[in-house]
Amino acid sequence: MEKDLFARLWQELDFDDHPYPGTHSPDPQGDLKFATHDGALTLTDDRISFRLGVGNDGEKSIHRWTMEPTQMNEGPKRLGEHRWSISPKDLGLTLSAFVAVKIGPPTVKNGDSKLEERILLGQIRNALSPLLTDWTWHLEVDNKPDRMGWYIRAPEAWESLFTIFAGLGWNPDTPENKHGFVLFERAPPGELDRPDEENPNRLDALRTVALCNSQRGALTKLASDPIWSHEATPHH
Repeated sequence: MEKDLFARLWQELDFDDHPYPGTHSPDPQGDLKFATHDGALTLTDDRISFRLGVGNDGEKSIHRWTMEPTQMNEGPKRLGEHRWSISPKDLGLTLSAFVAVKIGPPTVKNGDSKLEERILLGQIRNALSPLLTDWTWHLEVDNKPDRMGWYIRAPEAWESLFTIFAGLGWNPDTPENKHGFVLFERAPPGELDRPDEENPNRLDALRTVALCNSQRGALTKLASDPIWSHEATPHH
């Protein structure tokens, strides 16, 4: 159960915040250390330390355990206490029961409820997951002032940095005007966040040429006949 909880908390971590050296895999690297404290638990592998609950002993990733998902701070920032808390509704019956046994029931926090946002993001994932076998999902609600949603990364076996973002976006000056936001992107040639990205970055440059070929490129064809966009399901 500890490994399942680690993998679930890993999904809440932005892809670019994955520690280096270390892989992007949600599976713990090295020995997984699990400990309970007064109202909190910690999970630590060779890359990162998670805390779920109260307190702060210097863990890199901290989520508060609350009755409903709640906005805990204004953000944006990287690591530390996450902008949104985690509730039993976010973990499901099995994991939430495990957490409650270990550290007690969730607390009630004052603040803006993020239940509707969590539900919407869950719906987006449920709709797209069958189409994106083996892609990995990384929640983005902490680091950007103009979006919230999922960064969906190509399978590790592809040696690719191709990413789909699916969620909501807005102008930072008018955050009340949210709309559906989808991106398909990759890092520009030579732009690396980590030393181990050099080969995927090079391969993606070659793939982009093929995808955008004027005669047979899949992205070119999609852009020239955008009937698919008329079938979008609106979310309010």
